[in-house]
Amino acid sequence: MFPYVADQTKATLRFTARGTKQALQFLARPTPYGIYIGSVFCGCILYADDIGLVLLSSSCYGLQKMLDVCEQYGSLWDIKFNPSKSYACAFGGSHPSNINVTLADRPVKWVTRVKYLGCTMMCRSSKMDVSPLVGKFYVVGTGKNEMASPQLNKSYCLPHLVYCCEAWRIRTSELRAASVAWNNSFRKIFNSCWFESTKSLMFYCQCLPLSYIVHQRRLIYLKKRICFDNVVLQILVRRCFNDVRALCDIYHISVDISLKRSVHYVKALFVHHFITSFYKFF
Repeated sequence: MFPYVADQTKATLRFTARGTKQALQFLARPTPYGIYIGSVFCGCILYADDIGLVLLSSSCYGLQKMLDVCEQYGSLWDIKFNPSKSYACAFGGSHPSNINVTLADRPVKWVTRVKYLGCTMMCRSSKMDVSPLVGKFYVVGTGKNEMASPQLNKSYCLPHLVYCCEAWRIRTSELRAASVAWNNSFRKIFNSCWFESTKSLMFYCQCLPLSYIVHQRRLIYLKKRICFDNVVLQILVRRCFNDVRALCDIYHISVDISLKRSVHYVKALFVHHFITSFYKFF
C-alpha cells in the first residue's frame, strides 16, 4: 500500500526491541483527520491503480470531513463515489450506534467485517478471516494424478490458500484449519488415509507444511521491509520486531542471521528444520 504523503521529509530511524513500542507511540500521532507517522500523513491509503480509497480517522467527525473532501474532489473532476458500495468500520472496538457518516447525502453502512484487496478483515478484533481463502483452495483443488498433481498443487492451488499470509493476524484455530486443507490436498492426491500424517508425502514431494510456509513468508517479508527506504514501512515493520524474534526462536534461527543473510539462505534454514524434524518424527 502507498500512503498519501503530505510531507516528503525523511528521518533516520534507530530502534531497539525495547524502545520500538514507545517510538511508534511517539511517532504515530492520531488526529481528527487521519494519523501522522513522523511527518507523513497517512489518512488516505491507495493501492496501485485501484480506485478504492481507505480513509483513516480517529473520530467520526474527522471521517465525515474527509468524506466531504472526497465528494468535493469528485464533483470537481467528474468522479462519482457510490455510497451503497462504501462501508464504514471501527477497528479494535464496536462502532457508534447513534452516529452515521454520509456520502453524497446518503448514509454509509457500518459493517463488522470488510474485504479489501482480496483480504477479509474482522473489524472488532482487527484480525483476518482466512475461511474464504480455505474455501477457494478447496474449489481449485487438483485431481489424483500422482505425477503432476503435487507440482500443480504447489504452484497453482497454494497461492490461493496463502494469499497475503505475510500480513495474517489470525487465531491458532484458523491457521490449523488452513493447515488441514493443505494436508487434505496431499491425502486426496495420493488417496491416503485421512487420519495419517502427511509429513512423509510432503517430504518426498519437496513441500513444506503450511505453518512453515506461512512463517517463512512472513519472516522474509519483514526482513525485506526493514531494509526498505520508506519511512512509514520502516516504523511499522520495526514495531513487529518481536514477531521476528518469535519466529526465529521457533525454528532455532539467529535473528542477526535472518536479517543479514540472503533470502535463499533463510529458505534453506526452514527446509533444514523440516528435514531434521522429519527424521526425528520417524
